[in-house]
Amino acid sequence: MRRTLTNAGFFLALFCFPLLSIAQTSDEYIKMKADSAWDYILWTETRPDAMRIADELAEIGEKEGIFKAKINAVQIKGENFFYSPYLDSALYYYHIAYDLATKEGDTNEMAYSAVSLGVTHTDMGQEDSALFWLNDAQQIREMRKDTANLLFVLSKKGWLLNMADRHDEAMEVYLYSYDLAVASKDTLELASAMLGMGILHKRQENFASAEESLLESIVLSESINDPYSAAAARGNLGLLYKSMGKYEEAYELYAPIIALYEEAQFTEGLMSAHGNRAIISNLMGDPDNALIEARRALKYNELRGRDEKAADYINEISKAKLSLGELDSALYYGEQALALAQDGLMFERKRDIHLTLSDVYSARGEDKLALESFKLQAAMNDSIFELERSKEVLALREEFDSLKREQEIQRLESEKEMERLQRNTLIAILVVVVLLSSVIIVREVGRRRKAKELHEAEIQVANLERGRLEDQLEFKNRELTSSALHLAQKNELLAQINQELKELEKKSNEQSETRALTQKIDFDKRIDNNWDEFTRTFTDINASFFANLQAQYGSLSKGELRLAALLKMNLSSKQIATILSISEDGVKKSRYRLRKKMELESNESLESVILAIT
Repeated sequence: MRRTLTNAGFFLALFCFPLLSIAQTSDEYIKMKADSAWDYILWTETRPDAMRIADELAEIGEKEGIFKAKINAVQIKGENFFYSPYLDSALYYYHIAYDLATKEGDTNEMAYSAVSLGVTHTDMGQEDSALFWLNDAQQIREMRKDTANLLFVLSKKGWLLNMADRHDEAMEVYLYSYDLAVASKDTLELASAMLGMGILHKRQENFASAEESLLESIVLSESINDPYSAAAARGNLGLLYKSMGKYEEAYELYAPIIALYEEAQFTEGLMSAHGNRAIISNLMGDPDNALIEARRALKYNELRGRDEKAADYINEISKAKLSLGELDSALYYGEQALALAQDGLMFERKRDIHLTLSDVYSARGEDKLALESFKLQAAMNDSIFELERSKEVLALREEFDSLKREQEIQRLESEKEMERLQRNTLIAILVVVVLLSSVIIVREVGRRRKAKELHEAEIQVANLERGRLEDQLEFKNRELTSSALHLAQKNELLAQINQELKELEKKSNEQSETRALTQKIDFDKRIDNNWDEFTRTFTDINASFFANLQAQYGSLSKGELRLAALLKMNLSSKQIATILSISEDGVKKSRYRLRKKMELESNESLESVILAIT
């Protein structure tokens, strides 16, 4: 905190300096500053103001040795870079925060920083590091018996394991979350666990189980009037139906989702919903609608700047243009999609784009380029196939080596046993004969059993290797067959395209433009302009709520009073997120900060405490 002195008080300040150095900045001031910085990052996105506050708190922490000032300063900087996003810088400050909390012995701040590190590593695709920090956060929350925050950690961990194809571990996490949610009667987290299980079953192609889990998640979400959780489950149900070939059902599922997201101006959700509709439209053979949906998705993506998503949507435009016979446009969009995908590491995305380009080149009669694109997508497909098969071979080889080592150990033990028995033969020949016979029989049976298992393992490895070679051979045969079909169908396709172009000339080519995005609402200005009216209406119903809240828990920031009022109205986290124009994670972090300000115990429910205030 910066203090200034007038000229008249300069000499007085010199004499009183020892007294001034004793006084420290209050905890209330630090909390107020930290809350303001959080509001800047999450709600108003005026991040330079947040960094200015962080620097001020860092100066206070350095000069006065106040832990809360130091930890808040680095956490604010980490959050600022995370939402920018400059993830390397975010990691740097989260590590500093974790080290500060560890040195101070503050396990709550340790867990908070560990989750931030885990989520950041997840976004960076660093699976092992992300899992390390999420496990650390889980252990701390379990030690503190903090169920509410533990469920939040488990949701992040389950998603990480699911996306990493570590399905057994992911299912264990979801079942753990399910049991905790049932025990704590947390319907929202219960719905979240069922959503995770549904996504996991879909990735394993257990479609019946996936559908059952996702439908249950929808029912649970609707039972607590949480349309956004229900929309998330419906969106994943749409992806499931797409995988099952139920295209019309999948397409219709996105209509209520889009209506909900348009009302909330949730651009990320709108981008994904229209993108999925574009893919489904192409699969249904409706290229005109695919163009409309893909262009809508691209418009929303302009606000996010995600090249990998743009590559997907532009690839769908290329497919639609190909179906419409607009080959030059199809080639242009295909090459544009490939250029955007070059910086990524997703083989599946590049493979799909090369397949589209192969079809476009073939339709244009450029057979050499078509074959090159086809070979590239085939090579990538083969790489993906080889990766999965290599995992299976590696697992079997590990089992084979384990059996082999076990057999060698057993052989050595058997030899030692034989030597010992021979040394004792002269002492009790009859006993030795009986023992030797028994040991030999037992060891021989065991040896043969292990030898049989080893032999079976060798056969299994050989069969797998033979299967891989047969698959490769079959793939090469398909490649040759496909190339031949491309050449054979070229002339027929050109004739068909010529006829379709003549028919298209009779139709209108004018397409309706997608409506422009509304400008983003400046949340703070809107809520400030309407806060007096909201307060009057709220106070009519809850006459002394704000006064009693302030009296019991001290001075709260404007953002905290807003959150408390919305919780008093018994709104769900999704509804609060919509009202405040923030993400659900942002609501959870705001709730966490309010709990800290109110100094609630881990077993106290924030909602119950606020609802109990008259």
